Amino acid sequence: MIKIEKLSKSFGSKKVLDDFSCEIPEPGLTVISGASGIGKTTLARLIAGLETADSGSITGTDDRKISVVFQEDRLFPHLTALENAAIASDAQTAERILTAFGLGGDLDKKPSELSGGMCRRVAIARALAYGGDLLILDEPFKGLDEKLRADVFEAVMEFSKKSAVILISHDSGFDPYAKKIIKL
Repeated sequence: MIKIEKLSKSFGSKKVLDDFSCEIPEPGLTVISGASGIGKTTLARLIAGLETADSGSITGTDDRKISVVFQEDRLFPHLTALENAAIASDAQTAERILTAFGLGGDLDKKPSELSGGMCRRVAIARALAYGGDLLILDEPFKGLDEKLRADVFEAVMEFSKKSAVILISHDSGFDPYAKKIIKL
């Protein structure tokens, strides 16, 4: 279990998180939702170790392999879809996930040759191919139509069923699948 206790974080004079506490169960899905600018991404970055809290603590993340899907795709423009997905993994795993995401025929295309939704799926595939026991997804399904979002979400849950999954989303449609819902 990941435990967050009395976490506070400010950027200049703007306090983003103030004495925030929660527990994140594992394995399973935890959905974090709330208004824009409330601190969801900051919380995810703190859990991933990409930001340092002003005060408070996060326990249960030491010695974990953490995989993150950021709000931006962050793909390497000179690499193919397969190379991007396999950058921290192996080609066989990456190809299996890309194929499950409907991109089996686009493995050799570079990001400039893919649609926004296709690039999004490559970014998600990269995180899944890397693996790990904590997967953090920050608005991962933006730009995907309803059916594709449902299909990719189902595949994400299948590929990460032994992991703790933190999903940051404005879409309450994922709530029924969550072990825990945190509203900021």
